[in-house]
Amino acid sequence: MFLQICYRWRMHPKKVPFFIGIPTKLAVIFPTHAVEWQIQFIDYLHQLGLSIPQADYQHCETFLLDRNISSQPSAEHIKAVENYLNTLQRCLISTEDAIYNSKMNYYLMKQLLYSEFLAN
Repeated sequence: MFLQICYRWRMHPKKVPFFIGIPTKLAVIFPTHAVEWQIQFIDYLHQLGLSIPQADYQHCETFLLDRNISSQPSAEHIKAVENYLNTLQRCLISTEDAIYNSKMNYYLMKQLLYSEFLAN
């Protein structure tokens, strides 16, 4: 799926935005690397025509069902996607028509992720 999405976005796999594939709380619940499910989540929002600020808990849940990321999405799966979305929403500088071209405050993102994992 990763390569299919890169192809659809007309983006070289090495040019995927840095905010796709970040470690987030509960991300280990997925059997794949974070880049795999996160790029699918961004693609899902893009196909719905949603920006990062417009996405909410319900989109996290429907993403898991629509993309068949997990055979039986649990509350922890939904929370993992929601944690990722919350990080993106907190670090967003500007949103673009193509959601994957959105601009992030990477300094803030690094601080958030560092504090999240250091606290554990």
